[in-house]
Amino acid sequence: MANMHFGRTVPVNFRRFPSLVCRSLLGKTIKVPQDLEGQLNLLVVGFRTSHYKAMDSWTPFVQNLKKELLAKHNADVARVHAYRLVIRQRGEIFLRWWTDERLRLAVGTTHLEVDHAKSATTEANQERQHASGLAASCTVSTTEQRSCEGNAASTANSNLEDVRLSRLHTICSRTLTCFTDKRAFIDSLQLPDAQRVYIFLVDQEGGVEWCEHEGYSPAKEKAIRELLQLPVLNVPSPQLAINDVGFLPECSERQLKA
Repeated sequence: MANMHFGRTVPVNFRRFPSLVCRSLLGKTIKVPQDLEGQLNLLVVGFRTSHYKAMDSWTPFVQNLKKELLAKHNADVARVHAYRLVIRQRGEIFLRWWTDERLRLAVGTTHLEVDHAKSATTEANQERQHASGLAASCTVSTTEQRSCEGNAASTANSNLEDVRLSRLHTICSRTLTCFTDKRAFIDSLQLPDAQRVYIFLVDQEGGVEWCEHEGYSPAKEKAIRELLQLPVLNVPSPQLAINDVGFLPECSERQLKA
């Protein structure tokens, strides 16, 4: 779907993302795409609670795509950002609290940043080693040693909790809800319906550089690679299928090099 008509007359990369007034899970009002932080922004868009799982299926791909875009174009982290956006009908705004709580529950166990699980494990190991070192240095007496071990463990747990809360804060700041005319949104992007998840790469002016739909799959990645004339990786599973080097049309490469 990246450069396909998908049942409409205008190719995706000639469409523009509509201006939306959204709110993050932290309660901050954000205009999309004008207020998005990146020069290019990955938007994973869903329309209902049942879409959350399909939205999450793109998470590893989005993480790696963001990382590789930064590496490929020697860009700094401020130039590419990823967001999750849930579009709901304007008349459902009185249920905003329900939508937000469901999203908070979802993001509480899902990481949108690069290598969170790996970094958390590494940090936990480092904290345990640090705690062990502190405990080993306390050899004055058994009582003092136990006290030192307890303090070291408490410090390690506190640091890990601070890291977790910091990450959760970042995730919530980039998880957005918008109550708008859903039909107008679909028509403005010339999408077929609101029955599936879409993922967009957009700039701050609303230009759509790339688009795909529904959940992630290796077969879908292969099709996109062929469409963009990129090397096709022979990978056995989605976990190993996310190293997508140079996943952009030429127009996006020019933007990042500018």
